[in-house]
Amino acid sequence: MRSRIAYGIALALSSTLAAGVCLAQDESELGKRLAALDHLRRGVNTPFEAIETECQQLLEQFPGAEDQGRIYAQLAHIYAQTGMRRPGDAQRVIDYAQKALQKPLDPLLRLRSYTYWGNAHVRSDPSDVMRSFFEGRAAAGAVYLKGLKEAQQYNIPEVAPERPAFDLLEALRSPDFERLRDAHYREVKRYQYERDLHMYRSALQGQLVFFYTRHPYAGSELRRLATEILGDAADVEKLMKLIPPHALKDEAPPKPK
Repeated sequence: MRSRIAYGIALALSSTLAAGVCLAQDESELGKRLAALDHLRRGVNTPFEAIETECQQLLEQFPGAEDQGRIYAQLAHIYAQTGMRRPGDAQRVIDYAQKALQKPLDPLLRLRSYTYWGNAHVRSDPSDVMRSFFEGRAAAGAVYLKGLKEAQQYNIPEVAPERPAFDLLEALRSPDFERLRDAHYREVKRYQYERDLHMYRSALQGQLVFFYTRHPYAGSELRRLATEILGDAADVEKLMKLIPPHALKDEAPPKPK
């Protein structure tokens, strides 16, 4: 049973972390250099020292607050995407995500950083996934809730948007083809951005549901955290309804061996 739960935790973390690779391509100099660093990821064989050195140089070269936030967010992304399998990597994710969130950042990067930050709390000891989960779930839950609270200001649609349709043959017949094409391009860009915002909010929500439907159940803990962070009673109830009734009870954590 413990091995199945541990596998489920690892699977949930890997699936949400994978969401971080969907950001739009950035053709600026900083964007290209950050993307090049991401391509260096090789699991535990990633050249972390070289990446840290390059990022320190980028911090000196790009002193703007938003650029600095992007650099810290990329460091959190790299450590998170390599699985946090080395001692200390989870704390590095937490530190860099927090530094990123102290800067002005695009909402997509902000929600992604909250996800990484929360995930890191249940990976504090890569040699003991279960103990890390039991000890870090409440801290992770609080971070996910902070991300959901912030997400409210971004007017994210409740339902994932559908890609806008485009009748190419009809457009080709029109004398305004270029205008129609360009308008559709803008619609697609807006759709992609709203889709990704929805995806990142769903990742935060999904992590809460996954972690609080695992033994030992801790329904009271989740309600307390949601009340403290979300504040609004309707938002709290909306979240709690995502938890199956059987998981709303409280169970004692397992005794250490």
